[in-house]
Amino acid sequence: MQSIPPEESVEKENEADLVTSELEVLVKKQSEMEQDIIKTSEKIKRLVIISGDEKLIDEVRETSFTNGVRVILASADAPLTSIELGFDTGGYSNFLASLHHTLERMKRQGEVIETFNEIGKKQYSKTVKLRRPR
Repeated sequence: MQSIPPEESVEKENEADLVTSELEVLVKKQSEMEQDIIKTSEKIKRLVIISGDEKLIDEVRETSFTNGVRVILASADAPLTSIELGFDTGGYSNFLASLHHTLERMKRQGEVIETFNEIGKKQYSKTVKLRRPR
């Protein structure tokens, strides 16, 4: 078996460090952009509520709900069960069904990972989606 010369090994380590640093910067930027999107979404939500258009209000409520799930999972240190997400259930007739539907859709779209905790309950965590440049 042929060994890698020490200078090549150091070069590959330096390259790996650079790429890792670049990824950290990009993930931080992504997080900042997601926060900006949430703030803008909240402004839109307030404007729609003021408009009184029930169809728009329902559409905004669903979008806000999904964004809420994204924010909570992005800030979580560990996977969370649906109950641990901690939403105010007042505005929903069947909250858990809405939540499970949203989590399943996000799983299909690759936004969340579904795992099981030690007692067999589903739990969810946010995936890091890396997109190819266009």
